[in-house]
Amino acid sequence: MLQEIVTAGAVGAVAINLYLVVSLVWVLHMTTARALWQWDASNLLGVAAFRASGAVELVGVSLHVAVSLAWAAAFALLLERNQAVARQPIAAGAAFGVVVWAVMQFVVVPLGRAPVPRLTTAGIVNGLIAHAIFFGIPVALVCVRFLRA
Repeated sequence: MLQEIVTAGAVGAVAINLYLVVSLVWVLHMTTARALWQWDASNLLGVAAFRASGAVELVGVSLHVAVSLAWAAAFALLLERNQAVARQPIAAGAAFGVVVWAVMQFVVVPLGRAPVPRLTTAGIVNGLIAHAIFFGIPVALVCVRFLRA
C-alpha cells in the first residue's frame, strides 16, 4: 500500500501543481510559480515565507507533497474499505477532490499561518477544477490501478 500512496500522492501533487502554474501564472497572470510555493510554505512559516529566498520554495513544495501524500493515503484507505468506489474512479476521484478542496479551504488553511485568500467566483471555480480534475481524479485512477494489479 505504501507504493500506491506514494505514487498516487506524487502524481496528484505534480498534476495539480502543473495545472496551477498554467492557470494562475501563465493564463490568468495572477501570481508567479515562486509565490505559489511561498504561499504553501507560509502555512508553516507565516508571512516571513514571502520575504525569504531560496530554500523557502522547497519548504513549500515539500509541504504540498506531504499533504498530497496524506490525502492519497486517505483515498487509498477509503478504497480499501469500500471497493465499490473502484467501479466509478473518475466520479469518485472528482468527488474526493471537491472534499479535499473544501477541507483545505475551510479547515486546514485557516488553521495554518498563511494569508487566507479572499474567495471569489473565479477562485472557487479554479480551485474546484484543480482539486477535482487535477488532483482527485489522478489519485483515484492510480489507486484503482494498484487495486486491480
